[in-house]
Amino acid sequence: MNGRNVVPAAGESADRRPPLVGPLFVVGSMRSGSTMLRLILDSHPEIAISPETGFMGALLATKTIPNWKNGKDWYRRLDWTDEEFDDRLREFYAGMFERYAAAQGKRRWGEKTPFHTAHMATMARVFPSAVFVGIVRHPGAVAASLRKSFHYTFPDALSYWAATNLDMLRAATDLGPRFMACRYEDLVIEPEQVLRELFSCLGESWSPQVLEHHRVQQDKGTPRVVDGHTITRDPVDAKRAANWTQAVTDADYAALQSTAALAGFFGYDVADAIARQPLLPPGSNRAWVPTGDDLARR
Repeated sequence: MNGRNVVPAAGESADRRPPLVGPLFVVGSMRSGSTMLRLILDSHPEIAISPETGFMGALLATKTIPNWKNGKDWYRRLDWTDEEFDDRLREFYAGMFERYAAAQGKRRWGEKTPFHTAHMATMARVFPSAVFVGIVRHPGAVAASLRKSFHYTFPDALSYWAATNLDMLRAATDLGPRFMACRYEDLVIEPEQVLRELFSCLGESWSPQVLEHHRVQQDKGTPRVVDGHTITRDPVDAKRAANWTQAVTDADYAALQSTAALAGFFGYDVADAIARQPLLPPGSNRAWVPTGDDLARR
């Protein structure tokens, strides 16, 4: 899909939508709710978001032949420029995802892999019409979940949260309107408001199906358990925003202070699971979904 120009609806500010509608990449740290967001977006009748593929690892590996002095940028020996090689890589990988979407009768494709936060700049170059949706979650929630699911220590999990979200934030400010963010807590507490704004920013019509992703995914035969041990039959539940507090200790809360500055940037209070400050200033025509430009101005 090469992208198409988007004309804002009547009465809608042009900055609400990215300039192109193309591939949609979901990014965010592990345990941030990225799989839930993928399932929600995939429930839209026009969008197919694949399960995790990690395809950027393969794409980047294609550019280098290991254990050979001439292996870096080997294609230049055949008089291929970086731009020409990126074009060919885009054709190949986009073709795979386009077939995945077309098999479901959908016109727009996307992908979600958490470690792709480190590759957003390359993805934006190879797929120049792509847009990115980043999801962020309270650092305590992510750390508690990583400890439970993947046996991280709490401090190591907090370091991972900070590194991943800094990667995402740096890329987001360069991407400007091609990047949109949402907070997990906003999404589970006010799902319709957040999703209406997000789909408008993505240039997509509203579909109530996205509020019933658990039913949509069951009807299409999605496995009950998918990436990250996510249960696809579970609806969005506001109680999940604070569930993590039952699994943290006083020592964990003390460790959370190491993330206070970055958490505060995203509107979080490290000592409170629910309290959130607005990410957008008063008078903004959006309430829930900041773009990369909005984040750069914070």
